Order: sequence, then C-alpha cells, then structure tokens
Amino acid sequence: NVTLEAGTTLNEDLTVSTGAGDITQNGALDGANDLTYNSDGTTAINGEIGGTTPVNSLTTDAAGQTDLNADVTADGTAITFNDAVNLISSLTITGLTATTLDFNSTVDGANDLTLDVAGVTTFADQVGSNDAVGDGTGPAITINSTGTTVFKDTVETNSGLTQDDGAGQVTFEGDVEISGGDTDTTFNANVLFD
Repeated sequence: NVTLEAGTTLNEDLTVSTGAGDITQNGALDGANDLTYNSDGTTAINGEIGGTTPVNSLTTDAAGQTDLNADVTADGTAITFNDAVNLISSLTITGLTATTLDFNSTVDGANDLTLDVAGVTTFADQVGSNDAVGDGTGPAITINSTGTTVFKDTVETNSGLTQDDGAGQVTFEGDVEISGGDTDTTFNANVLFD
C-alpha cells in the first residue's frame, strides 16, 4: 500500500503503482505535470488535486476502483478514470482549456457531482446503477461544462439534473431515471436524447 499523507507538489510526471495494494492520497496534490495511479485495489483520493496549481492530467488504471472524495482540476490533456468510480462526497471536476474528462467504467455514489469541463466529457458506462448519484438535496449532477457531455449508458439519480445556460450539448444514449429529491431537472442549452 502507498499513502500520501502530506501535501504533494509534482515537479515532474508521477506514476504510483501498487499491484494489489491500495493507494490513499490524503493531502492536497498540485503541479503542472501528469499524475497516474495504478492499483488493482482501491485508489482513495481524499485530498484535492490541482486546487492551487492544476495538474496536466490524471489517469487511473482499469483494475480496482477509485473512491473520489475531493475536487479535481486539470489544465492540459485529460482526466481519465479507467476504473469504477465511487463518489464519497459531493465534489467538482474541472477541466480547463481543452482538457477532456472520461469515465470509462461505472460511476456510483449518493453524492452530488458538478462538471466544469472545457473539453468533451464522456460517461462510457452506467451512472448510478449500483448506487444512484446525488444526495437528494439540490441537483444530483450539475453540468457547467462548455464542452459537450455524453452519457453512453443509463443514468440513475436521487434528484434532478441541471445544465447551465452556457453549457455545451448534453447527449443521453440510454435511459434516465430520476427518483425523488428536492430539485427538478433543468436544461438551459442543447440536449439530445439519442
């Protein structure tokens, strides 16, 4: 297992690989370089990434799962979660300039997710199928992204979705199920149900 307890600055690209062991990042992490986490176990991101100086990219491998418990900001190439993501708290993912965001596996967790991404955001797998997204108070998913957002599979939430009037097109390619919550769904820009 590898644990990053204190704040960390990336002065060059960093890859952390633990095999079957876990990766736990408890401190904030900054620096305009590439960050890669490879773990067959759990990658727990408890400290903010890129809050002071955005990272260039963040990548997790396909094995294991990522427990996401803090905001992530990148300004460069991409934020790529290749493994399943669990939302441990309500958080914001920010991709500046042309940064893209890819969720290549499932996304679950009864917390709210805010997207503010300049590039394309793609949810390649189911969202909320094991544990519906959103805490039931306010929007479950807020889309402020100026880039397009594509949900390629089903979406299940505990409250409505909100799209900012300056956001890019949102495309849903699977069924959408919204259960309860205190917030209706509001689309303020282009939406495509494909």
